[in-house]
Amino acid sequence: MTVKQKQSLLCYMDCLEPAGIDGLWGPESAKATEAMQHKLGIEPDGIWGDQTDSAIREYIYSGADLPE
Repeated sequence: MTVKQKQSLLCYMDCLEPAGIDGLWGPESAKATEAMQHKLGIEPDGIWGDQTDSAIREYIYSGADLPE
């Protein structure tokens, strides 16, 4: 998954503003990742690793409403 794809998912999850989709992974993307991880119920560390990737894919495939 590319950085822009990850940032687009962060935007979809209401954790990153659309202007943040720039293809550069920096502190804003890491902070947004922490927020998304919290929403998905996994330990927020700001790192988009295997656990985060699996959790976001599972969430999207489930068709569930956005978590708070």
